[in-house]
Amino acid sequence: MTPDEFLSAQPKFHYDENGDPISWAIGVDALSIIKDELADGSRTLETGAGVSTVLFAMLSHQHTAICPDGREFDNIRRYCDGHAIRHDHVRFEEGRSEFVLPRLELEPLDLVLVDGRHAFPSPFIDWFYSAEALRVGGIMVIDDTQIITGKELSDFMAEHPSWSTIHILDKTSIFRKLDDRVHLGEWNSQPYILNRQA
Repeated sequence: MTPDEFLSAQPKFHYDENGDPISWAIGVDALSIIKDELADGSRTLETGAGVSTVLFAMLSHQHTAICPDGREFDNIRRYCDGHAIRHDHVRFEEGRSEFVLPRLELEPLDLVLVDGRHAFPSPFIDWFYSAEALRVGGIMVIDDTQIITGKELSDFMAEHPSWSTIHILDKTSIFRKLDDRVHLGEWNSQPYILNRQA
């Protein structure tokens, strides 16, 4: 199975409120961009799990997925096993990302997907820890920007001098890290905050 064939399949790894299988996958347009951005030997990380996890398993040298629902990891492993997709290089971290990320020792990352819990302040915590580990030139993907937490994070990054906007899609924003000053300075060095003072 090729990555393009997999993206067309759109399997269901999640569960709705009734326990029925459902797909909450990131958009195919965003997944296609991720696929094109990944080079051989890429190290990747995502908060959340699903279709993206399988794509990362197919394309990444080393991948970390963080998700509190172990059933989703089981579904992903079964799918990979049934389609001859390796996943021994995937680190499945079961737990809430705001607790898992601070204890992880991460090698420099090439791409990060923030797509875990969307309640405030989780996306910001995911971004805070993963942006530090992302190498200069690496890609940061913020999903579900139709939700205010994702939108605020995306808008903040779009105005920050340490990030270059690559794509703004319907529900996903994609940025490139330009330097290591993502967490340096005070509030008055952050354009998004400074431009919104009364």
